[in-house]
Amino acid sequence: MKRKLKFLVITIALLLPIALLSFKNFQNRADFSGTWIINIEKSEFGEAPHYTASKEITIKQFSNQIDVQKIGQAHAGGDTTVKEKSTFDGQFTKIITADNGIKSLKAQWSQDSQSLVYFTSCTMPNSEKEYYHQSEKFSLSPNGKSLTEVKQVEINDGSKYQIIAVYDKK
Repeated sequence: MKRKLKFLVITIALLLPIALLSFKNFQNRADFSGTWIINIEKSEFGEAPHYTASKEITIKQFSNQIDVQKIGQAHAGGDTTVKEKSTFDGQFTKIITADNGIKSLKAQWSQDSQSLVYFTSCTMPNSEKEYYHQSEKFSLSPNGKSLTEVKQVEINDGSKYQIIAVYDKK
């Protein structure tokens, strides 16, 4: 009986700090929830066209997942809306794109839980060949009124670009 009690006390003593640290990290996570509008003047596109950034991003953040809706310019003109959901469990979420490609994405917190990185790869329709992959790092300004997205994209032809898109909270 004493041995079981001693084992239980040691187990709790070892696991309690880990549980508290996990809870603390959850409590201190940046909250990206809201609707964000592109600020072209503050953004940096380099050689990439402006349409490589979304015009508007709406984020709903929960404890275990994030829902993102992006409104951007379609290739043929006009607007297009993309809805993405990703969990924070480190697993890739697969969605079918409008042209029947497969988009795989994963959301991952930075170590300090103040930035969120979205990893995405997309295969071409009816193919397993990757068309592009990208990372998008989201961070908030200290006052929480601006969202910065650093997007790095590599296309299967070897071309690459990076943009820094700045969004204002609506």
